[in-house]
Amino acid sequence: MFWEQIKKILPQAKGPCIIVEEGSAKYVILNFDEYEQIIKKKANPLTSPRPSEDPEHIEKINQEIESLKEIEDNGKMLEEIADFPSEIQIEDLPIE
Repeated sequence: MFWEQIKKILPQAKGPCIIVEEGSAKYVILNFDEYEQIIKKKANPLTSPRPSEDPEHIEKINQEIESLKEIEDNGKMLEEIADFPSEIQIEDLPIE
């Protein structure tokens, strides 16, 4: 009778059910499809692409690198401009 009740509850729970005895969790019951998914993930934890292999992630990193290069180039230009004297003095050259 107990298992029949659990079989009725499981589809409604939409996830695992925890059986509690004497105030602590003793068992977890889930449907077979959910169990298979967990086992597959444990067997092959690399099923989802790593961020470094995701083309969108790579493109985003490349864009950030380009932005940083532009900022660096602009900073160098500003340093070069800052090195120019604020006043220019024109002197006559001696004629020989």
